[in-house]
Amino acid sequence: MRILIVEDSSLARNMLRGEVKIHFPEAHFIAANNGQLGLDKYLELFNANQAPELVFLDQLMPEMDGIEAAKEILKINPKAYLVMVTANIQASTEKEALGIGVKHFLNKPIDRVRLAQVVSHFQNEHQ
Repeated sequence: MRILIVEDSSLARNMLRGEVKIHFPEAHFIAANNGQLGLDKYLELFNANQAPELVFLDQLMPEMDGIEAAKEILKINPKAYLVMVTANIQASTEKEALGIGVKHFLNKPIDRVRLAQVVSHFQNEHQ
């Protein structure tokens, strides 16, 4: 399994990777520190028939934010499983993300129970 984490904070990226690795110890993690790089990596892997099965996107990033990256990834692969992660707790941001096709929305700091629920939903949809 391939998991792409797009997050500009290396600390947040490593923390998220550690938490997700608990649920997917054999996963191969790919990291990107901005939305444009995340989109580029997703496209490269998709074209090689190795698209990440799960993508975590920070909402606020340089180059391209998570909402724009999500829109572009979903143009490439409408079935992409995207999870938005953000410290921005505005309801309008969550509504926009879910409205474009993001599957789940996680607030920072990430709650382990909520992350486990998201992982469980993902596993149920990909059995």
